[in-house]
Amino acid sequence: MSFKVGLVDVQLMLDKNIRPITTQIKKCVFKRRIAKASTIGKFRMVRKVAPRSIIREIERNNLVLTISIGYRVNSKKGIQFRIWAKQRLNDQK
Repeated sequence: MSFKVGLVDVQLMLDKNIRPITTQIKKCVFKRRIAKASTIGKFRMVRKVAPRSIIREIERNNLVLTISIGYRVNSKKGIQFRIWAKQRLNDQK
């Protein structure tokens, strides 16, 4: 099972501003708790705007990093997400 989400998705899941989420990602990577290469992937997204297409590279986080952020960013939705994620991890065992 592959689980990859972008910052906007994490923001919606945790009901928080993007700033504390990106801060926690940087802290996790900086303190080497989580390896950036194995948890963050870049994906190309094409968006049509009028007559032209815009291609952007979007970073997507895997489940490990998303759960890590969920434990550090406090919100009601964050608690619900942690419960859901823990159940998914237990199902994988």
